[in-house]
Amino acid sequence: MSSIPALYNISLSDQSAFLRFFPQRDGPLNTMWNVTYSGSNYADWSTSNNFGIGTSSHNTTFIGAYLLVDWTGTGIWFDGTMEDGAYTVQIDDGSSTVGTGATNGVLFGQDGLPYGPHQANLTVIKNNTVASITGATITVGMGEPGTILEQRTINTTIEQFQITGNPFFSANGTGWSPEILYTDQQHSYPCIETNQVGSTVSFNLNESVGFALYGSDDYQQGLFTVNVTIPGQPTPSYLPNASTQRYSPKSQWTALNQLKFLATGMNRSETYNVVITNTGSTFNLASVVAYDAVPNATASSSSTSSKPTSSAGAVSTSRAQSHSVKGGVIAGATIGAVLAVAIVSALIFLATMRRRRHRANLEAALALPTSYPKPEEGYAPAPTQSPPTIPVPLSEKRSRHVFTLPTTLSVGETSASAHPSSSSQVPSASVNPPTIPGTRTYTAVDSDIHEVDAGPLTQPPVYDPAWAESSVALNS
Repeated sequence: MSSIPALYNISLSDQSAFLRFFPQRDGPLNTMWNVTYSGSNYADWSTSNNFGIGTSSHNTTFIGAYLLVDWTGTGIWFDGTMEDGAYTVQIDDGSSTVGTGATNGVLFGQDGLPYGPHQANLTVIKNNTVASITGATITVGMGEPGTILEQRTINTTIEQFQITGNPFFSANGTGWSPEILYTDQQHSYPCIETNQVGSTVSFNLNESVGFALYGSDDYQQGLFTVNVTIPGQPTPSYLPNASTQRYSPKSQWTALNQLKFLATGMNRSETYNVVITNTGSTFNLASVVAYDAVPNATASSSSTSSKPTSSAGAVSTSRAQSHSVKGGVIAGATIGAVLAVAIVSALIFLATMRRRRHRANLEAALALPTSYPKPEEGYAPAPTQSPPTIPVPLSEKRSRHVFTLPTTLSVGETSASAHPSSSSQVPSASVNPPTIPGTRTYTAVDSDIHEVDAGPLTQPPVYDPAWAESSVALNS
């Protein structure tokens, strides 16, 4: 890899655990940071009503409260609202800079740093007004210059007939289980979760230049660490130090799909082992987004998986490349497609007309006499009849099954085939339509329609020759 990789900006919500707030990230406003949502009121908060509404922010009036961000790259920006002179910002071991303040804008920005590991520290030094942080943006490096950044999403659970853990992840310790969280608040969030301190979950990544961990924030969660290593080698300087960096997704207000951790600057030719350790009360993980940088000539949009919906962790770059296709190829494909559509349309039309003629003949033969009511008039299902049973979707249930994951993983087990997609359940038994009272019953024999035998038929009288003699006498 060259000395300076391709640079990208990643936006982080204040709810991202990658932003570390001290002394604590959520609590009383005058002693620590406090999570606030523009459309939520603490008077309405309860254990069954705690999803934040609107825009989130971390606020404080505590002098000495601070925020740390550790990343590998060349730039950082803080967003929020603070007064001029109410805070300082320090990059690495450099001198502190007194902030000039902003209202819902950029509090501080620094670009052009030497590429490498950095730490930014924003500290509150005055409390005339509430200090507020709404997010940050960092410039990171991933892949060689001129490559195209692609991503793939690896979910921690597999939902088919029931939720199970993805065997891509290896659990160590008790307490790990696949869950569907927040169903009591009309939400469903599949993930793996543990409440055991010291429990770990691990996975291997290759052909990756970076990755992000996604999960939810809520009031039950605590601290966790992430250790990223290359087996058999010293830990590279561009990776975070798990012994000193702990992250917290704790928030009184619940937020889904938050970026909990980010690693960049990785070498795609290496295989990395990632170990996540729960050091607090509860931790959940919903997905891993792995980034890969591929040569421009082989880049394909079809290999890019969708990222969890969230403002946290949005990757932006000015290096977007356009791809052109020869006009002849487009024209040939278009003509072939038009011919195929025309043939299929003709076949469908002929089949439809034949079906309509058959249906018209059948309906004419089955026409009801006027003395009988139409089937839909006055019909009500019998008491014994009931609608077909439809399975309850997984999103309406909370499943809790402890699963055992493999202790070893094969290198490169990140393809889509390793993560089967969920399939829907459908009723297997069909339900016959009810018999409608007051209609005639017919039996179909071959292609003709025959009425069911209604009993013996009275025959006409036998012809009498005397009738003819009487007729002759009358005429004479």
